[in-house]
Amino acid sequence: MDRFNEQGVPVKGLIGLGGVAKKSPFIMQMMADVMNMPIRIHKSEQTCAIGAAMFAATAAGIYTKVEEAMAAMGQGFDTEYFPDAERAKIYAKRYVKYSALGGFIESQLEPVTSPLISDLPETGTKSQMPHTNEEKQKEDALETATLFNS
Repeated sequence: MDRFNEQGVPVKGLIGLGGVAKKSPFIMQMMADVMNMPIRIHKSEQTCAIGAAMFAATAAGIYTKVEEAMAAMGQGFDTEYFPDAERAKIYAKRYVKYSALGGFIESQLEPVTSPLISDLPETGTKSQMPHTNEEKQKEDALETATLFNS
């Protein structure tokens, strides 16, 4: 959600669908607490297909807005999980620590490059024939190293 917010795309709500959302109230409650947002669990077992149909109906001009298609075609929600304020505070503190640790680790890493891979053509696929003898030698060396390390 941070990336969406940083890019100016507001997250208006969270919707859970599928196996975990339907079968694990514990996980969904924890997600609501971690995200500090309510999560609604969709009724349909075919949420993706219905969503595609809603967008198709809107694109075809049957509805002027996706929200109209949602109102007409949507099947609603089974359950809604609301964040627990106390647990949300705990998770928020942990997230600050996690972000700081991640930033520190990233600052300590050096870019990893391999002389066998970095000079290969951009696609790096075996189906592409090497352009030069040097590339062929590098690919052969990489294959040999892989075979002996397996």
